[in-house]
Amino acid sequence: MAYDFASLLAGRIQNAGQRYAGVSASYEITPLLKTTNYFVANLQDGSRYFSPALTYSLRTNIDWTIGVQSFSGSATSEYGRFNNVYYMQLQWFF
Repeated sequence: MAYDFASLLAGRIQNAGQRYAGVSASYEITPLLKTTNYFVANLQDGSRYFSPALTYSLRTNIDWTIGVQSFSGSATSEYGRFNNVYYMQLQWFF
């Protein structure tokens, strides 16, 4: 199934797909290290989004996160057209 993303962005289509499944899970490995994982599957076209991340508490008010946003599916599917994203984030709470 091909999606008309130009119409979606213009507001003429309310959603791109209809059947999704998703899971979110996180686990505190140690008091300073936490993993967070998100998974979303478009059941209509078989495309998938997966985002694992590790967060480490450097100090009481500073967290450092590294992660990836991984997309897979055919070139005409909803998630298959995106490139993978690798990121790092430093968050300061004040």
